[in-house]
Amino acid sequence: MALGQHRIEYEVIEGWEQMPEGWAFVEVAGVACDSQDRVYVFNRGTHPMIVFDKEGKFLNAWAEPGRGPGR
Repeated sequence: MALGQHRIEYEVIEGWEQMPEGWAFVEVAGVACDSQDRVYVFNRGTHPMIVFDKEGKFLNAWAEPGRGPGR
């Protein structure tokens, strides 16, 4: 893929993510990275937002149904 003067390259690495036992992605809807190379994966599973470091190590999960503020 080329965008402007920059060439963007990527490679799919099967099994890159190191999920907690029993967790799985369900219909991944988006992936983003921040300035510290953390990778945010939004999916429609039990754990909608899952965060990894650049090596695929699980860091955190957000917005777990029934566990948000006020619940």
